[in-house]
Amino acid sequence: MNKDKKDDPQPVFHGAPTGTAAPPSTEAKFDKTFAAGVAVGIGSAALIAALLYARQAKTKAPPKPSMDPEPSD
Repeated sequence: MNKDKKDDPQPVFHGAPTGTAAPPSTEAKFDKTFAAGVAVGIGSAALIAALLYARQAKTKAPPKPSMDPEPSD
């Protein structure tokens, strides 16, 4: 038998760094979940702001002409 080969296979945890035989810690899971939650919150706030801005732009008066009219005497 080859001495390099192990008898018991090591479990593989998806999402863990290569060569890690332990599951990710609870703290690391919390950090990733928290970061994802913050990203979703920021993204949704940006979407709402964009929608409100688009709605506001529609209700404003038409833009002024780019050239001033000639004065009348």
